[in-house]
Amino acid sequence: GQVHRPSVVRRNTTSVSRAVQQDDGEISLAFILGVWTQWWKWLLPISLILIVGSAAIVMMTFKPKYQASSSIEILEHAPWVIQQESGPKAQQFVATQIEILRSPRVLQAVLEDPSVANMYEIKKRRDPITWLAEKGLEIRPVGQSTLVKVGFQGVDPVASAHLVNTVVDNYFDTQSDQKTMRILKVLKVLRNNKQMQAKTVSTLKKNVQNLSKDLDVVPHFAGPTVMMSGSSTAQE
Repeated sequence: GQVHRPSVVRRNTTSVSRAVQQDDGEISLAFILGVWTQWWKWLLPISLILIVGSAAIVMMTFKPKYQASSSIEILEHAPWVIQQESGPKAQQFVATQIEILRSPRVLQAVLEDPSVANMYEIKKRRDPITWLAEKGLEIRPVGQSTLVKVGFQGVDPVASAHLVNTVVDNYFDTQSDQKTMRILKVLKVLRNNKQMQAKTVSTLKKNVQNLSKDLDVVPHFAGPTVMMSGSSTAQE
């Protein structure tokens, strides 16, 4: 009798587990329907309360985003007076201006504005200048045009627009300083060019005076025109 007991136990255990699985599969849907039928008066208002509460929490934590943007037209090359720059320098001019827009020189001046410094997005940043330059501001060329877009997305539309306008204004202030430096540079180039041309004219004048000795008649200088007579190699 002892030899057969383990096998009987195993058979009973297996059959019981299968029966439980079958019963679970059969009563699961009926159980749910029964619970709903019995408790729907309580489940329905509780579900509504949970849905309304979840929606309220989402609305309290959600902050809408507003996009503010401005466009700047930037020339494809730097202004020139005597000789136009070409090659990589001309091609890099627009890229350089974009980097100036996100440079610490411009952004530091922007953050000195109290309205900008107190913005929600700015106050929570440990390094607002780096954040604006790398993530906060959208600065990119518009297609294949000469326009550059400056944009910012924030929770306050007025503050976002003010930030973009402040960035653009400070960029133009920087451009004004650069323009002054370019004017001084051009004046220096013009002075050097004038000195070189004056030396060239002085040398040519001496050559003409030396060559005039070979002429029968001394040249008469009437403005830029030299009146000469006679026939010689010097006259030619």
